[in-house]
Amino acid sequence: MSSNPTGREDHTGGTSRPAAYPAPTATGPLDATVHVPGSKSWTNRWLALAALASGPSTLHSPLDARDTRLMASALHPSDPDDATVEVDASASSQFVSALLLAGCTVHSGLTVRATGTVPSRPHIDMTCHALQQVGVVAEQRDETSWWVEGKRPDPFEVTVEPDLSSAAVFAAAAAVAGGTVTLPGWPRSTTQAGDTIRDLLTRMGARCELTEAGLRVTGGELHGIEADLSAAGELTPVVAATAALADSPSRLTGIGHLRGHETDRLAALATEINALGGEVRELPDGLEITPRPLHGGSFATYHDHRLAMAGALLGLRVPGIEVQDIATTAKTVPGFDHLWGAMLEGDT
Repeated sequence: MSSNPTGREDHTGGTSRPAAYPAPTATGPLDATVHVPGSKSWTNRWLALAALASGPSTLHSPLDARDTRLMASALHPSDPDDATVEVDASASSQFVSALLLAGCTVHSGLTVRATGTVPSRPHIDMTCHALQQVGVVAEQRDETSWWVEGKRPDPFEVTVEPDLSSAAVFAAAAAVAGGTVTLPGWPRSTTQAGDTIRDLLTRMGARCELTEAGLRVTGGELHGIEADLSAAGELTPVVAATAALADSPSRLTGIGHLRGHETDRLAALATEINALGGEVRELPDGLEITPRPLHGGSFATYHDHRLAMAGALLGLRVPGIEVQDIATTAKTVPGFDHLWGAMLEGDT
């Protein structure tokens, strides 16, 4: 269940406050290479398929973080069920993905029908792609239904892609602070929704180039953007923080489902950026961001790793920001604060 920020005094969700993280401010253009950990989305899918496979499988470069350890510990053999399943997936595409992954154990296969508008559809495409790579037929039948055959996955060996949604904050760092950040291992073709950051940052004024060394992002003048993020909602905190530092307004839509994530991300972003002097207005399905001069202050994270990354990103341009509970980033990027500091120092 997500926390619901109704006042800044409740941001940490508990009685004790973790030590604040003084977000470092960039003193000049960046020049760094950042190796981002493996994708949580891919790691969890491979873990589930490995548990169901007909023989041993090997994962190279998986994400070793809280969420993937929880997934690994939860996996155990289960008895197959029958039937077509209908699910309200309007809050998250993860419901469809979970049923498709489990559906390959159903003898006659499984049809999953989704009710409501399904957000983050690229994550379902990723699930179907993962199943197909291990010899299980999985496909979208129409706009609201998917089918997976009843067949245990073949054993496999894979190398997990970098987590592009987590990498987005490092890419955005170049757009915010100037200079260049290179992200090795960025795939030329992927189903990860985080790949959308390349287009978004390009539209905001950065230069994004796929090279042999990885994705190279170089900052330029930072402009506002109008964007439907329904397929890549997890990028919203980073894009919103970037937009708050631009030279013109932004409007981010298609993300009403973020109110049910780790926290109400729309309310949290509006509250925290506005507390620093910004002007963010909540929309029914998004945010309207008008850049204003920002000042230092406390930036609460609501136990949300994406909020913590957004606070660190703002700190590149705004001295005196203190991010509460930076350790929550360990959910997807263990050692985030060390990676962030190394980026500023130009370490590779």
